[in-house]
Amino acid sequence: MQHLHYSLPTPNTTPYAADGITPHFDEAQAMRYIEEMALYPDGTPRYRIVGTEEQVLTEKYLIGVLERLKEEVARTSGNKHQIEIWHQVGDGAHLFDFQNKLVWKKYYQVGNVIVRLSNGTPEGKANAGRLN
Repeated sequence: MQHLHYSLPTPNTTPYAADGITPHFDEAQAMRYIEEMALYPDGTPRYRIVGTEEQVLTEKYLIGVLERLKEEVARTSGNKHQIEIWHQVGDGAHLFDFQNKLVWKKYYQVGNVIVRLSNGTPEGKANAGRLN
């Protein structure tokens, strides 16, 4: 069965459900985080090209935001939710074809931030959402 959608639901704009206790995903705040990573305060694009200072600053910003969210969730969810954060840093290379020429792309000390949201149980972790 196929379902077609031509509109989006109204975004959540508060960090808590109607009871004021249960945390839930605040889509408006998520967009603010994305905008902070994507734009300078004056609105010009914030490029995060691999190996640049902007890329390093973006990783640090993202990890800081995630750590604060992790602490808030641990404090307010009554152990109903668990956020785990991994920050991988590594070097690597790959070969690709660019305008009929083989080109090596090498990178050094590139970070990858991985987040898992679960209920903290082994079963929940096995079926958890992971963002990369």
